[in-house]
Amino acid sequence: MMPAAATPTDAELLRRYADERSEAAFAELVRRHLDLVHSAALRQVGGNSAAAADIAQGVFTELARQASRLARHPALVGWLYTTTHRLAVRQVRDESRRQRREREAHAMQESHRSTDPEADWSRLAPVLDEAMHELAEADRVALLLRHFEHRPFADVGARLGLSENAARMRVDRALDKLRAKLAKRGVTSTSTALAVALAGTAVAAAPATLASSITTAALAATATATSTFGILSVMASTKLKVTTITAVLAAAGTALVLQHQAGNQLRADNTDLQRRVAQLTEEAQAARRTSARHADELADLRQSQAELLRLRGEVSALRRAAHPPQATVGKLKPTATTADVPPATGSFLPAETWANVGDATPEDALQSFFWRVRQGRHDELADAIKWDVNWRKEGDAAERELVEKSITDYMDLMKRVQGSLQSFRVSRVLEAGDDSRRVFFDTQAGGQEASDSNLEMRLVDGRWKPTLRLGWQKVGEKEVFFTSAVFGPKIDLADQTPPP
Repeated sequence: MMPAAATPTDAELLRRYADERSEAAFAELVRRHLDLVHSAALRQVGGNSAAAADIAQGVFTELARQASRLARHPALVGWLYTTTHRLAVRQVRDESRRQRREREAHAMQESHRSTDPEADWSRLAPVLDEAMHELAEADRVALLLRHFEHRPFADVGARLGLSENAARMRVDRALDKLRAKLAKRGVTSTSTALAVALAGTAVAAAPATLASSITTAALAATATATSTFGILSVMASTKLKVTTITAVLAAAGTALVLQHQAGNQLRADNTDLQRRVAQLTEEAQAARRTSARHADELADLRQSQAELLRLRGEVSALRRAAHPPQATVGKLKPTATTADVPPATGSFLPAETWANVGDATPEDALQSFFWRVRQGRHDELADAIKWDVNWRKEGDAAERELVEKSITDYMDLMKRVQGSLQSFRVSRVLEAGDDSRRVFFDTQAGGQEASDSNLEMRLVDGRWKPTLRLGWQKVGEKEVFFTSAVFGPKIDLADQTPPP
């Protein structure tokens, strides 16, 4: 069985069009990015579908003209988005000031009267693209790849030259920056709500026939410009007579007439598309209302889940009150070690009985930690951990990359031990400070004898979190970068000498 052919990249399609004039390659580029370009243009011209179609045609015509240069562009989606914004600004600037004031007054009235999700999007849409273009290029491309084109973090990282975790951090920081810029324009929201709005509404499907119309018009415009330039060059080099010039101008005029006729046909098609857009808008409004109902139901379910976790925590506290555990809480000596902790005599808690019991106590937080490892919930696990980084130079890119690699390696370690954990028991909890505890426990894994470990717990915003330390530590005559681990006192994930 032959392996499936790899999907060509944007750069490969552009190079094929520039070298071979492959209309199929250019049509694939239009199909791949038309929804993004059309949606961005539609937002920036106030929902005028005819103007949005003209802007989209202009963007792809410019793409065809600059195909050779753009084939070396690292992220074509960024260029398309920026060009769309530039042409949309030019389009909006040509409108009369009176119409602009009327639209702004109407939008302001609607934003004060409406409170449903559709009205919130009507407030976000007019300012979204302006705020996006105030971001740095790297942040803007990260948001486009993740929330506009719905690419996974691994793909985003590959395109930006980052690891998957680094790409997630870049997208989260960019989303926070965008939220801050929108807040300055009167549109306030949480990062989660903004991400949901971008993913569900920022890119809508363009009209079905618009792709073929734009492809034809863009290729025709490029072909006309190239032909006319070639003829004029021959005339200049061979000094043709006036009759030849007249013939060339007549041919150019014919091309302009044909282009005008094509424009008339496009406008007729746009009129039909406007009727279809009105119908689709009604369907979209009905879908948004349904989505709002689903969102309410989801909020109720999340509230029920939170109540369940709270009840589980109360049940766990009642169990400990009724049956005092073998673990004891004491003051941590300045020189306390694992050897100072008496051996546990209680029963092990089997993995089949582990549950997410919350993080109201260090013991609950430890059981929830092991439950997440056992269930493979690595995203929740990374959020539940307090990463205590001992920076030598926090702004140093090499050191930041080393921290990200250490976190990735630690999460890979948790994946490897996921299926081998069988049971655990807490032997003792020592107080290390007002908001810090040292939990000593034993684990059984893979049929081996129990091994003792300890873990620091810190109270962060009312939640007890396992605390893992990362940073430089002097060992002998050199410094190594280490990561404290759950299974043992310390695991060196990166033994490197410090950079000069």
